[in-house]
Amino acid sequence: MTQEREHGAVWLTDLNPRRSAEPAKTMPVLLIQHQALLDAGHPSTLVVPLTNRLVDNAAPLRLRVRARERLEHDCDLLIDQLRAIDSRLLVEGPLAHLDAAEMSQVYAAILEIMGIQLAPEAGSPQTERLNGQEGGNT
Repeated sequence: MTQEREHGAVWLTDLNPRRSAEPAKTMPVLLIQHQALLDAGHPSTLVVPLTNRLVDNAAPLRLRVRARERLEHDCDLLIDQLRAIDSRLLVEGPLAHLDAAEMSQVYAAILEIMGIQLAPEAGSPQTERLNGQEGGNT
């Protein structure tokens, strides 16, 4: 029975589909696609692969996910390997779920490696500096 796919869930995916009797290579991935597209059965899914080859202090390229639920080992999210996969390749899950704080770290890491800086909110110190209004300049 297939479980519902959820944004922020870790699933196993078959990244090397079988050819004849060869075993497939499955690996965990974090689903980062918007929930509306997951619910609609979109044919592709945005994911971040995980690896059990851990590298310490490698943010933003890697973020650590601690073992929990059905994810048996600590893993690193390979943020720089963000990809879209065929949704049919998601074969088992969910193995685990990341909480809101962890997902915020994932979003920040993705934006950083892509060189995207979100515009600061109006009235914030960053906006005032950009507008030359810092320090009471009038």
